[in-house]
Amino acid sequence: MTCTEIRLTDAGLEAARIEQPSPGPGEVVVATRAAIVGPTDLEAPNNRVICGEFSGEIIDVGPGVDRGMIGTAVAVLGFRPGGTCDRCLDGASTACSDLQLRGDSIDGGLANAVLVGAHEVLPLPAGLGCEAAALMHRLARALRAIRRSTGRPGDHVAVLGGGPLALATSLVSLSAGFGRTAFVHDHARCRDAVASNGARAVAPPGNGAGWDELRTWLGGYGPDVVFECGGTPESRLAAIDLTRPAGSVVLVADDATRVPMDINLLVMGDKRVQGARVYTAGEARATLELMARSRIKVSALIGETVEVNAFLAAARNGSLQSRLAGCEATIVRWPRDTAVGA
Repeated sequence: MTCTEIRLTDAGLEAARIEQPSPGPGEVVVATRAAIVGPTDLEAPNNRVICGEFSGEIIDVGPGVDRGMIGTAVAVLGFRPGGTCDRCLDGASTACSDLQLRGDSIDGGLANAVLVGAHEVLPLPAGLGCEAAALMHRLARALRAIRRSTGRPGDHVAVLGGGPLALATSLVSLSAGFGRTAFVHDHARCRDAVASNGARAVAPPGNGAGWDELRTWLGGYGPDVVFECGGTPESRLAAIDLTRPAGSVVLVADDATRVPMDINLLVMGDKRVQGARVYTAGEARATLELMARSRIKVSALIGETVEVNAFLAAARNGSLQSRLAGCEATIVRWPRDTAVGA
């Protein structure tokens, strides 16, 4: 039996027919029904199956896996810990030194047969479909950040940084019982989406007076917690500066750029900085439950939904890049029995 996968090559996105993978012990094969594609997917390593965020239906299982799982709709974890480093052996797999990200260091999910570990899939709660569930990864990262913060109900918070992770973090924070929430983002449509759900959404202030006005709105001294989702040195320094004395900053975005800073900003302000890169399976399950109960406004995260063949056509005619420019998700639907043009 054959299947189709979509890889990024030197020639662009290409669909190819391959033999459907056979699951080994403890493995399952997932037929993707929905995948999230964004600008970073078009920057993936060469010859990589793209899309690290996806959900689908189990179509085959290997030895040791309950065959009753076949036909189950699942979300797939967006990463794979190595499992052998000291951190993993100590139970801290979220800090794994050999962490592999789907669609980057390992193949992603834009295929109608994806081989994954049975422990890497999560059955969907009743009422949650595959298209919404494909957003689990970014929302679970946001939930992880909130749980790692010192924030308590009633605390004022701010979310800084561009991109879809900032949008997801804002929407999850609005469901967490915080007091006032400020969303600082350079994309007007994303600001509108968050403002309609109860936050104050502003463009990044261009001067000190603008930041002071935001501090005043957030209690006078600034927010109790800032979630930094931009990943740039400028955004991270702004987050530390904005946070009130004795407040905390959670760094959510990945970035290897070193941040030059005066450490006394932390010492004299008694501020705490916390990282939150990936999530646990338990946090992923909690995210799916929140989504199923409509505690998170998933619709605000979705910009466009396209069929897989229309997605490929856009990639080939050069219109895809401009359609991925926003911070909302583009969902690629892959319905059952769809023939994909190679």
